[in-house]
Amino acid sequence: MVRLCRGCRISHDCVLQINVVLLLAGLIFLMDVFNHMYVKYTLLREATVFPGVLMAWMFMMRFLTTAGYILNAIVGIRLARCPGLIKFASYMFFSLLLLLYTLSIAATRFVYRSRFELSATRMALLLWRNDKIGRLEEELGCCGRMGLIDYQISAEERHWASGACCGEPGCGGCSAKVIKYLWGIEVEVARDNFILFILLLVGAVVTMCHYKDVQLNTFGDPNDCGHESEEENQQEEEDEDSPWKSTRSDTETEASTLQ
Repeated sequence: MVRLCRGCRISHDCVLQINVVLLLAGLIFLMDVFNHMYVKYTLLREATVFPGVLMAWMFMMRFLTTAGYILNAIVGIRLARCPGLIKFASYMFFSLLLLLYTLSIAATRFVYRSRFELSATRMALLLWRNDKIGRLEEELGCCGRMGLIDYQISAEERHWASGACCGEPGCGGCSAKVIKYLWGIEVEVARDNFILFILLLVGAVVTMCHYKDVQLNTFGDPNDCGHESEEENQQEEEDEDSPWKSTRSDTETEASTLQ
């Protein structure tokens, strides 16, 4: 990593821009967290058992991780505008922590798929036993737990929901539909966290490459905030337009020719 950073020249503006991208990505994916919560409390409001990311503690972990992601991006923006040792150390520490959390959330969606399917099947079974499967029948276009046969062999007299497809040919049960629908949510969560992981990794590498040789004050100098990028650009323009630089280059070329 140090060798990679050694040949990089990254401006304050680049650090600022990558953290603005991180902030926007965090806000977008935070909306996904609330969207999945909306699904839980509308479509599955009658359920008592939830699989995968719909569990309460997973919602809390996703919310805290995404909120921490947004706050870390704000720290990165402040670091780019007003560098300081404490800001840099905090940014890198929380970046490493968030990298661990986002990667673990994304990877575990696929590691525990069999457990997810078992929990989703159990949820559909409990909804059927408690006679609360009607909303799933209407929203997902299914019939009973396994199909129309559930109503035909039921010991109790039960009626399917008005919007169910039980009277149509080829109407399947809700158990398979629920597993497919909720697995789509699991894939969305894995996708979101993989994207956050990659963006955060890029942001951490860019920030580290920029500040690896910079002498930072503990809290930063407020008088210099916002002027670093202007000074860098001005210095680059002076280096390019300086007549002394071209004269020196010509002199060195002539000296090497004479030798």
